[in-house]
Amino acid sequence: MSDLQPFLLSVLGAPSEGGSPWGTAIVALFFFVIVAIVGSSMASAKDRAWLPIVIMAGFIAKLIGSTARFLVLELVYGGKGDASGYHGAGLALSEVWRSFQVPTTQRIGTDVVDAITGLLYLPYQPSKLGGFYIFASLAFFGQLLLYAAFRHALPARHLKWYAAAIFFWPTIVYWPSSIGKESVMILWIGVASYGIARLLSGYNPAWVGLIGIGLGGAGLIRLHVALLLAGGLFFALVAARAPKIRAAQSKRFLFVVAGAVGLAAAIALTASNFGVNLAAAASVEAATDEVGSVFESVEAQTNTGGSAVSGGTVSNPLDLPEAFLRVMFRPLPNEASNLQLLASSLEGAVLLLVTVIRLPWILRNLARIRQFPYLVFSLAYTGGFVIAFSSILNLGILARQRSQAIPFYLALLIVLGRRHVDQEPEIDTAEVSAPARPMALAHH
Repeated sequence: MSDLQPFLLSVLGAPSEGGSPWGTAIVALFFFVIVAIVGSSMASAKDRAWLPIVIMAGFIAKLIGSTARFLVLELVYGGKGDASGYHGAGLALSEVWRSFQVPTTQRIGTDVVDAITGLLYLPYQPSKLGGFYIFASLAFFGQLLLYAAFRHALPARHLKWYAAAIFFWPTIVYWPSSIGKESVMILWIGVASYGIARLLSGYNPAWVGLIGIGLGGAGLIRLHVALLLAGGLFFALVAARAPKIRAAQSKRFLFVVAGAVGLAAAIALTASNFGVNLAAAASVEAATDEVGSVFESVEAQTNTGGSAVSGGTVSNPLDLPEAFLRVMFRPLPNEASNLQLLASSLEGAVLLLVTVIRLPWILRNLARIRQFPYLVFSLAYTGGFVIAFSSILNLGILARQRSQAIPFYLALLIVLGRRHVDQEPEIDTAEVSAPARPMALAHH
């Protein structure tokens, strides 16, 4: 009974633990209603007949995935994990917020998530499972924004496939659904991606603000991922075809110049966060050596435990196939060492099989990718993600981290992995010239 009581308290909540016996159900119902309203309001003429139902089913799947993560934490790991630490910190910091003070954050990442958890717990201190549902809901709003970005930027014939992927793909349903960085990152990635999709379709500068919010939020959690998003946007601005709007080339030139300045600042800031002073490097070779030492440190830190594998950071194009396989698909079924990794391995095997089957069409259609700027962004981000995360040699860590790249890889696979790719979508010139409404998700 003594072992069962803490578990029941973490599920149901109690005044001494934060929450009430009905609190967890109330949290789930509250976000269910919000998602139902948002799902209905964001439906457009392209998807009104089916999207609200798919969104609600997707949110139910998200809550199931969140519950599964909670049960694994409590029953398999005895409640010992990052989510428990964030939950405890959130309960304490919510009192700091209630006293009209801002908690002191000393480092990017963990401290920021602690402060965010405390802020989310400000109106109500939930049980741990209630906290899981809150963070899972944040991630689901990011999924909605990723779907909205895809819908705005790419042909309508692919919408059902991408909706099925973004709302039901196991990695997205399961990993970013607990109290922690992954859930918050999916939210900020969704915000940035929606702004990027809108910017690339018409070069309307009003969307820069939304992109800045997404990149800033992501940067407070994982600065290197924010850099990858910014780099993907810059690559798309340079490499993709300009939309068919008035003064497109001059607008693109201005965005490229501004993007180059911003990207250089982001690179310097990210390097500084990892202890690399690029400005002090005597040469390009010295700077490269310093960056290489960071990757070597990550390799050493992650090359431990039963899920550790051989490999290394991408240093030349010949390293890309192995890194791509490891970062995006592994573990394979024969490499799974526990139930979570077994589930990830089955998913990875299916994704790898579909990729191999569709590879001839993907390679052929890559020649036409420039007509879809959002796909160019997705390709650049996915490639950068593989290179950046190739230094991680622990398959368990990679299974969790790849949730930040899977939405973009699935977009590439769904659009390019078809026998015939549609012509580029027509740009609504009235929409391009109209003032931007960053929070309006429907594409009218």
